[in-house]
Amino acid sequence: MRPLQDPGGGGGGDGAPVLAAARQRLVVLGLGGPLVALFDARLPSAAAPRPPGETWFRPALAVAALALGYYQFARVRCAPAA
Repeated sequence: MRPLQDPGGGGGGDGAPVLAAARQRLVVLGLGGPLVALFDARLPSAAAPRPPGETWFRPALAVAALALGYYQFARVRCAPAA
């Protein structure tokens, strides 16, 4: 859980509401004292940034696999007859 708001600065003991969320889905709202509210929500979240190598790695891997496949094909096709 990571706190989203804690205006009291110390766990909500002074009656200030405390709001926390876990993975943008479970929301916990502490209202001070023994009152706690839990609910399941679908909070909006920003998409994770793509790593810089992800955009070129897959096409480069495909080109390398095609080049290796062509090399194996040409090696077997042009092999001298035994």
